[in-house]
Amino acid sequence: MRRFPVVCVLVLLFAGCTPEDDYVDPLPLMTPTWRPTPTADESGKLPVVGTPLAVRIGEPRRPLLTSDFTFAPHGTSSVSGQILDDMMRDTQVIAGFPAKTTVSCAGGRLRVVAGATTNCTVIYQGKPVRWTVTIGSRKSTNNLIEYNAEPQQGVLLREAVHAAWYNSHPDEPELRCDDIPAIQVVTLDTPTSYGCQFLRPQDDRAEEPSPARWEDSNAVRLTQGGVSFTE
Repeated sequence: MRRFPVVCVLVLLFAGCTPEDDYVDPLPLMTPTWRPTPTADESGKLPVVGTPLAVRIGEPRRPLLTSDFTFAPHGTSSVSGQILDDMMRDTQVIAGFPAKTTVSCAGGRLRVVAGATTNCTVIYQGKPVRWTVTIGSRKSTNNLIEYNAEPQQGVLLREAVHAAWYNSHPDEPELRCDDIPAIQVVTLDTPTSYGCQFLRPQDDRAEEPSPARWEDSNAVRLTQGGVSFTE
């Protein structure tokens, strides 16, 4: 019997070998960021989103003034007296609540002369509010003098801010505002550093309930129409 030698061949396969110095790590695995899902308490309420402001407000104790406010004149029946009364009246309407007011003008009087401009100051609860009065250059057809009395400032009252915010959100479960001084003079039509907010209730109508959240207002500002929360 013929015997054939068994030859063993060792085949080494080299595939994709590179020097160690040229080795590049594969892209790292992306680990998703884990965020805890809010959990409800025993009553089914989720944690409230947002931070409440400092002062909780309720139903106002008195209504805000409107432009049809009945004002008891302090001046005379003269044209200048009527203009001075208008400034005192409008200062109270802008502030939102009636108060004792006085008025004085530069030079000790209001010049009712065509084209004249006079700077006046209305005092509201001890706070000075600047006005500028300009007399028209002609009389109107009904023999009344045309004039323009323009306030540069107004009195911002904490009580008026609370009342205005309540009036605009009477059905919300909770209302809050920043800690606003009781009274201060501010420039009209200029945003202040104060804001208010209301609590939007939890919405359970969706498959995943939406938690209650604090909704912030725009900055409080004072206009000739009173307190405003618009931009």
